[in-house]
Amino acid sequence: MKKVLILFFSLTIIFALVKVGQPFQQKKFYPPSIADYVHLEGVNLVFQQADFFKHSLDFERAVETFKELVVSELKDVDRIYALNQLGFCYLAMHMDSLAENCLREIESQNLSFRSYEAEADYHLNRGILFDHLDNWKDALRHLKMAASLYKKAYGIDHLRYAQTINQIGLLHYEYASSFDSALQYIIPAYELFQAHSEWQPFSKENEFAMALINQSQRDHRPGESHCDNALKLAQQAFYKDSLFMARCLNLKGNMLKKQKKYLEARKSFGQAIQLGRKLKSLHLQEFMADSIVNEIQIGIKEEDFLVVISDLEIMQPDRYFHPDRLRGYYYFGVNPSRSVQYYEQFLSNYRNDPQRNRHLLGEAYYSLGKMYQKLGIFDLAYRSFRDIMLYGTPYEGEDLTLGQIISPEVYHSYKYNYRSFANIAGVLLRKFNSQNDPVDLEWANRFCVLADSLTALPSPNDDAIITYQKEAGDEFYQVAMECTYLSYERNPNRSLLNQALRFSERMKSHILFRDMYSREKFDENLGKLFQDKIYFDWLKENGNRLNDEQVERYSVMIEALKNSYQDWGKYFAFDSILNIDYVQRSLASSEALVTYNYSKTQLSGIYIDKDTGFFFQNDPGNLPELIKSFRSQLEKSTIKNSKKWIKSSFELYTVLVKPFAQNLNGKSLLVIPDKELNLIPYEALITDTIYNKDSHNIYSKAPYLIINTQISYAPSWTVYLQTLKEGKDIPDNPTILAYTYGQRSHSWLSESESLLDTISSIFGGKQVQLAKNRACNKDHFYRNGEKYDILHFSIHGQSNPKQRWDSKLLFHPSKNSYDTLYAYEILQRKFNAKLVVLGACETGFGAIESSEGTYSLARAFIQAGVPTVISSLWEIDQTTTAYLLTYFYAELQHTLDPKEALRQAKLTYLSHGDNFLTHPGYWTGLICLL
Repeated sequence: MKKVLILFFSLTIIFALVKVGQPFQQKKFYPPSIADYVHLEGVNLVFQQADFFKHSLDFERAVETFKELVVSELKDVDRIYALNQLGFCYLAMHMDSLAENCLREIESQNLSFRSYEAEADYHLNRGILFDHLDNWKDALRHLKMAASLYKKAYGIDHLRYAQTINQIGLLHYEYASSFDSALQYIIPAYELFQAHSEWQPFSKENEFAMALINQSQRDHRPGESHCDNALKLAQQAFYKDSLFMARCLNLKGNMLKKQKKYLEARKSFGQAIQLGRKLKSLHLQEFMADSIVNEIQIGIKEEDFLVVISDLEIMQPDRYFHPDRLRGYYYFGVNPSRSVQYYEQFLSNYRNDPQRNRHLLGEAYYSLGKMYQKLGIFDLAYRSFRDIMLYGTPYEGEDLTLGQIISPEVYHSYKYNYRSFANIAGVLLRKFNSQNDPVDLEWANRFCVLADSLTALPSPNDDAIITYQKEAGDEFYQVAMECTYLSYERNPNRSLLNQALRFSERMKSHILFRDMYSREKFDENLGKLFQDKIYFDWLKENGNRLNDEQVERYSVMIEALKNSYQDWGKYFAFDSILNIDYVQRSLASSEALVTYNYSKTQLSGIYIDKDTGFFFQNDPGNLPELIKSFRSQLEKSTIKNSKKWIKSSFELYTVLVKPFAQNLNGKSLLVIPDKELNLIPYEALITDTIYNKDSHNIYSKAPYLIINTQISYAPSWTVYLQTLKEGKDIPDNPTILAYTYGQRSHSWLSESESLLDTISSIFGGKQVQLAKNRACNKDHFYRNGEKYDILHFSIHGQSNPKQRWDSKLLFHPSKNSYDTLYAYEILQRKFNAKLVVLGACETGFGAIESSEGTYSLARAFIQAGVPTVISSLWEIDQTTTAYLLTYFYAELQHTLDPKEALRQAKLTYLSHGDNFLTHPGYWTGLICLL
């Protein structure tokens, strides 16, 4: 009986072991794109459990299992495999000395690899080990050998190949001279990971690499999402790679810092530092340095900063946490001499460090160049920008002249030096302004042209482009416009005028034009991605935290859009439309155009009509305060302080219009504003202060610009041309869909309902559909909005000057809330309407983002395919707006020209109103956007 029981229990154990072992024998654990070479002909039973632990990222148990195998009797090919995998697992746990022992055993026993795969595994491990030891050149050499061998063994459609080229990309990112070289490896690796869902658990290093790419491209929100993806994968793994998580948290902190979310960044840096201290990691100083930079951005006091630096100097400083580098950063822009002193001390050793990081090197040289420029030491400023430009090229360290730098043999040795060319142009311009040597101006102009030729904004992420505009683009094009104007002053010619127009338009409403043009050219899949982008951007704008699934969708979507958008500029020849001849051919004899470029220190403009074109520049002086005061008076619509209004109105006219006023002669004027100039209705500007200003006609009889000039607006010349393609002509018998709340709504606008009845009367009941009361809802608009020639809204509107996508129309309210239509929802549709009239508040107002202009409801309709939009710049009065729009529709029936109809409506309103109601705040708030 005892023997029977023993036999029974033995069979039970054997059966259990077989059951446990079965999953390791099934090929589903080793799909072809993951399987190592020992498994390609079937499962190698010797390694089944060890490999299962390794592929489950349970490196600790994998190590124990491989160790048992290494000391057993194995064939040479199996021993090499086991040692390589053991070394790989040690490296994953940062046990570098133990990994080194495995690799040395392979070398000391003269074991023959006998296959590409085994040799590739060895070189991969060697490369990772050298990377851990900061020997990047040897690391790169071994990793490239591994990638080549993996490609021969498996082809490119294999996990090992993807992991290896990603590792190569990371090395290029940190140490190579060109960011482009990192892209060549990391992006293909990302595409491979996206094509293989079974690789997802192994993709954390690629997510980290993509975050670095996003950081360099100023795509900080997608970068933050990639960091979150990487952290999630690291936390889900059996082996918790705390060092990797610390690096992710630090990188995420930098992303948050760039978005000016300094307190969130502080938390992320704090978590990274806590992990770094616990691990006693060499990366700790990097985390601490980035944290200190964040505190400088928050506004740490000098005495507190010096205490922090003093306390930390007891540590052996490395290239990240170098006290002189941090001191240089602290005094940058505040005390140029001290900043120069500390950065020069930092570079005295660091520029020759074999492990130097190109990002830190770039920071130091850029800061030096800017501070030397501010101090008026122009030759050293040029040297700083030149040296970082030549870093990593065959000409590194050479004392090249301006002419040598732009020579073809040197020029083609480096890529993406837009910023360096732009900085050198800035140095030469300041030197010219200081020393008045025309040679410096000539060189500055040449470098501006070169920098402009290298300008590229391939990112689909709005934040990246706007950040680029703020941090680099606006500053450079301000320099470029000044160079061109100074050259034009000395020698007015067509070539410089074309150059000025190109510079003026290059950044203006770039996102709007790109999206309008790209949606026209690309397929429905891109349209869906575009809609997702708008939705996610809106969520993030409004402070919503994305869940894990949304985070993953967002990062994948951004990269898919990049692939779709990266060549979009090839489809459109910008230079063919950004020249004076083309503009003049496009204008009628009765039309003129003025486009502005505005900054705190410079205001320039280009005036063009059928026969004339010239460049002008004015000192902006107190323009910001003037705009603020003028707009405030218009919004309040009070007859008090009329002298202040006359003064501000005429001063704005003098600065903005007088330089070309004599050329207008009754022409219609298309205004292309810039930044805060979008807030001004030019119709309210007065052309003279000498007129009868008695208390009865001070507003009604003022010499407004609109009296002799039809005025309309466009975000940019390129956007205007795109709307022309939509076709602006309104048909003879247009169909109209009009919305208002109606009497049964507690938001009833009585004058607006009367206006809609008047519209129906003017155009005939069959052409006009009135949507009142419960019919005034978003669903009705979705079902019918694309069918009509004219869309009219006399409902409430809201804008948010701090949130791009928070503008909205408020349809018929329920008991608790309005039926809300957001700007991002408008963008997801395609309209056939030739005109949209937004008789609601603030529909032309919103967040102003650098050169991109105003994010408003009007912009959303323009982007959705509507060629002409009537919108409001502030909270307009219901009664006077109803009168004004009644006149407008009466004129529109005859002219079918919204621009002229709006002008005539305003003139009619002026002639019928009393002095109080003719205050420009009541009638200039509605503008015509083309």
